[in-house]
Amino acid sequence: MACHLIFKCHRCGTCCTTGDPIRLKPEDAAAIARHLKIPLNKAIKKFTVPDPDKPGALDFKHILPCKFYDKKAGGCKIYAARPWSCRIFPFLGVYGSEDHVVVKESCPGSVETMKMLTEALEDVGYDQENAVPNDPKEVRRAKEFLRLALKLV
Repeated sequence: MACHLIFKCHRCGTCCTTGDPIRLKPEDAAAIARHLKIPLNKAIKKFTVPDPDKPGALDFKHILPCKFYDKKAGGCKIYAARPWSCRIFPFLGVYGSEDHVVVKESCPGSVETMKMLTEALEDVGYDQENAVPNDPKEVRRAKEFLRLALKLV
């Protein structure tokens, strides 16, 4: 959770130009349709295809780079309505299903954030090898807090 809260995007476009697939939940498609002020069925037809690996999920049609990446502006044209998989990048797997943080070496903000967190943990004497596993209820509560925090970003 701390990774996302202190992460500073460098606007390099790596995530927008290398993400494959860029997955969407149905509510992501609805948010994009509202943002673009078009009907949901038109947004789904124009921008998505069914995800072959995840029933009920969608993928963006146009990737590498993402259709909504604007190189000149250095960012996402639908940033306020970007999909969940984009909101949790660069640290967690699609939909936050992984139990650990994954650092994307291609993302300078990710590397910088992990360096800051590692230094902070070392400063307080955190011993990762002897750490007690988290209580599953605490993990679920932390994930829900992160979801809410990311909606506000």
